[in-house]
Amino acid sequence: MVRSQCPKTALLVFAKSPIVGTVKTRMQPCLSKIDCLNLHKTFVRHTLSKIKRLNYPEIEKSLFLTGSLVEAHRHAVGLGTTRDILIEVQVGKQLGERLINALQRKFSAGFDRVIFIGTDSPLLGIGEIESAIEALSGNEVVIGPATDGGYYLIGFSANIPSILRGIAWGTPLVYQQTVKLMERHGVHWKRLENRSDVDTFEDLKNLYFLMQRTSGMVDGELEQELFEVVSQLVTERTREADEK
Repeated sequence: MVRSQCPKTALLVFAKSPIVGTVKTRMQPCLSKIDCLNLHKTFVRHTLSKIKRLNYPEIEKSLFLTGSLVEAHRHAVGLGTTRDILIEVQVGKQLGERLINALQRKFSAGFDRVIFIGTDSPLLGIGEIESAIEALSGNEVVIGPATDGGYYLIGFSANIPSILRGIAWGTPLVYQQTVKLMERHGVHWKRLENRSDVDTFEDLKNLYFLMQRTSGMVDGELEQELFEVVSQLVTERTREADEK
């Protein structure tokens, strides 16, 4: 990326705090609560390790966890955070409110662009995040739709909280409703390519088979660690199911 094309950008990783029984619940009962917790931690660590490669002074990277700030710092210890990643907390009762609060906080702090990503799309590449930042030079919003009807990335070059209100969060209508709100408010926006989230055990199996059969996908250290965890969970649970 050309640095002159990258104004002051806040990159926010939104994730639940790693608490057993509260994360990756749609993987159950195929995975145990402990399996779900370990998978969630792996996805968060993988995402944070990836964004560390965005070594530009114009980009501030933050991990936004749920709960109190003290709890967030305690949980962050085991998630591979480093000094260049701030630990912050999500404020609000539901996702839309939490996104709006973080959005307005960053724009009030003087950032030109604010980009949210989750941790459920482990194959999201650094190049795609850089492309999203660049797309905001000519658009107010950039959005990456997920195949489940939500989105894996949303970025802003303008403080437009209105497109985050009235959304049926956690349903297949999220992306569609967001697009309608952008059209209603005359927002200039760009759509990124579709990408799959990994929410269910079937999604996890699809990720495993994709990584297994795609040349070069597990060559790097980050991808190898992810593949080992996913491979172990899928193969062990599939074998147990076959033995019943």
